[in-house]
Amino acid sequence: TRDLVVAQIGKYTNWKYPGLEIGPGNGEWTEHLVAYEPLYLVATHEHFLTETKTKFNGHFQNKIRSYLTTGTDLSMLPQNQLGFVFSWNVFNYLTLDLIEQYLESIYKVLRPGGVAMFSYNNAERPLCARYVDTGYMSYAPKSKLLEIVAKYEFEVISLQDLEEYISWIEI
Repeated sequence: TRDLVVAQIGKYTNWKYPGLEIGPGNGEWTEHLVAYEPLYLVATHEHFLTETKTKFNGHFQNKIRSYLTTGTDLSMLPQNQLGFVFSWNVFNYLTLDLIEQYLESIYKVLRPGGVAMFSYNNAERPLCARYVDTGYMSYAPKSKLLEIVAKYEFEVISLQDLEEYISWIEI
């Protein structure tokens, strides 16, 4: 699965445009986004931004623009400019309302032809529904997510359901 996600990221990598990673965590995926100039990182905890940046040398650190956020607002980023927005294992824990707020913000920062790719908890799948029942992840069934995507007139490039619990969308 990891190799497939990395390959998908590679399809959208383009040094000509800035990119964004929402919720970089420990920087596991950031290394695959290094071509973006600059690369914006947005997180809810300073620890994640610091930990991610320290994984890279000074030259690349100079290309990173990091922002601490308390919600889904991306207005601090350049509007209508980003070529790629990536988020993994973040939307899985957000309510549908918060996912919608993020998609509205993503719509504003993506350039025409830009792509967003993120994982989510497709609660239409048995194990994912169990995650909702136990309070581990949020309720975000594919059908409801597609309604939100359609509301903002995103084009669905790809929908993936792998293994028992991994789902993502590219828009």
